[in-house]
Amino acid sequence: MQKIIRTFLASLLACTCLCACSSTSSSSVPETTDLTGSTALLGNITYSINPDFTAETGDNQVIYYPEEADQIPVLWLIQGGTADESITEAIQTVPKLVISTLLEKLGITADDYEFSSSSAENATILKAELSIDENGIGGDTSFSNSIFSFYLFACDNSELYMMIFCVPEADQGRYNIDEFIQNIDFSACAKPESTPEPSPEASPEAAPESTEVTADLKEFLDSYEAFMDEYVAFMNEYQENPSDMNLLMQYAGILSQYEEFAEKAEAYDQDQMSAADLAYYLEVMNRVEKKLLESLS
Repeated sequence: MQKIIRTFLASLLACTCLCACSSTSSSSVPETTDLTGSTALLGNITYSINPDFTAETGDNQVIYYPEEADQIPVLWLIQGGTADESITEAIQTVPKLVISTLLEKLGITADDYEFSSSSAENATILKAELSIDENGIGGDTSFSNSIFSFYLFACDNSELYMMIFCVPEADQGRYNIDEFIQNIDFSACAKPESTPEPSPEASPEAAPESTEVTADLKEFLDSYEAFMDEYVAFMNEYQENPSDMNLLMQYAGILSQYEEFAEKAEAYDQDQMSAADLAYYLEVMNRVEKKLLESLS
């Protein structure tokens, strides 16, 4: 917040042309002068200003005043800093600190001023008015009976702007300040749209693994184990009767079947099996291996 205040003060205290002009004391109703006219731009706000007004530019500010030499400068338009904190905090903290410091610089005191608040598209507008009596400012009667109108624009994009109207009290009816404020365009002060971070694509939930053995695998393993039972029984009988012609005739067919089953069993990829399939596969293979070892003992 201190950064915001310093930025404002640097701009406000640079306004040195206050003492260059004097006020009028006419009590007649002043001729109406339209403040609006040509389009102008400061920062991201666009406003309309009477083309007959003289403009003096400085760092982050423009000062406008009528060409008549006997008129006090009408308007300071000042671009503030970027809010380091929320707009709400800026609205509550910045205005009075800025104005209090400005008043101190001008040598005047004012305790009875309050900000009123209104809304515009993309900005909040705060306003306060301070009247300078016949004593003027610090003994200088150039600003006797004049009115300072302060406007703070707290934009949705966190930019801050201030306008200060300084008009002789007798000329208050000459300028339509409300119309000037209403014509300010804050469309470029919208809060930047935050780009939502792409949410990680939800990976499809893996289907719960089945606890059932795959039907095709179970059918093969059951048939494989049944054949191996026949194979073990045949080999046991053959070892007991190696000269039996019937057994010799069956031997070649049994070996062919054995090789076919063994080839199919080895073709299964255990790494691709489900837990249930692998468990049953190993269970059958272990039983078959045990039977084969028993037949050899």
